[in-house]
Amino acid sequence: MRNIIGCGLAGLSAAITLAKGGETATIFEKNSSYGQNLGENIQAMRNYNQDFGQIRKFKRAGLNLNHYKAIYKIIKFAPSGKKMEINSKEPLFYIFKRGQDKHSFDSQLFEQAENEGVKFQFGENKNLKNADIVSANSIFKNNWYYGVHLTDIDVSENEILFFLDNCYAPRGYLGLIPYGNKEASIAAVSFDLNCNLPDIFDKFLKENETISKIIENGNCSNRFAGFTYSNIPKTAEINKIKFIGSAAGFVDA
Repeated sequence: MRNIIGCGLAGLSAAITLAKGGETATIFEKNSSYGQNLGENIQAMRNYNQDFGQIRKFKRAGLNLNHYKAIYKIIKFAPSGKKMEINSKEPLFYIFKRGQDKHSFDSQLFEQAENEGVKFQFGENKNLKNADIVSANSIFKNNWYYGVHLTDIDVSENEILFFLDNCYAPRGYLGLIPYGNKEASIAAVSFDLNCNLPDIFDKFLKENETISKIIENGNCSNRFAGFTYSNIPKTAEINKIKFIGSAAGFVDA
C-alpha cells in the first residue's frame, strides 16, 4: 500500500497512476475534502517551449481531463502601459477550473481516483515520515501568490493578460485568466516573500486602468492565497520519500 500526503492535482494523479498499475493507494488530506486548499479559481497550464502537448500527454498517461480551453493569444503589459501581443497556431496555455466545481480538474481527478479504488483519509494531517509520496504545498517555498476570483465581468475569453510591474508584484508578475467571457481569476505571484502582497495587489486592482475597467461591475466569489516552490531539484526523493508537484519544485518559474 502506498501512502500519499496531499489531495491536490499531483497527489490525485499519482494515486490514479498507482491504482492503474495494480497498487493500493491512500491519500491523506488535512482538509475535510478535496479542492479546499484554494477554493474556486481559474488556472492556466503552460503548453509552449516543449515538444509535446500537455493535455495529450496527460491523457496518454491515463488521466481523464476535460472541460478546459486552449489559449492562443497572450498580451503582456509593461509598467508604462505599453503592451505586446503574442499569437500562436498551437495552444500557449490551457485554462481550467480548480476547487469543487463539477468541471474542475480537482473534481475530475477525484472522481477518477474513486473509480480506480483509491482510498481517502480527509481531516488527517499525517506525518511526512509515514508517507511514500508527498504532494502537500508549503513543504518548501520560494514564492507566493494572492488572487481573487471574479464573476459577472466583461472580459475576452480568448486571451490571457500578463502584467510585469515590480510595484505590484515584486520580482514576479500578475495575470488575468478568463473562463468564458464573464468569469476570471486575477492573481499576483512574487518571489519576494517579505512584500505585503495582499495590499499591493488590491492597489493594483484599483490603479491599473485595464483591470479596473474589466472588474468595475464584477462580483468577488473567492479570494485565495498560498506559497509554492519553483525549483529544479537535484533529486525529488528524500529518505526514500518521493516528492511531487509543488512539493518537489516542479512548478513553472
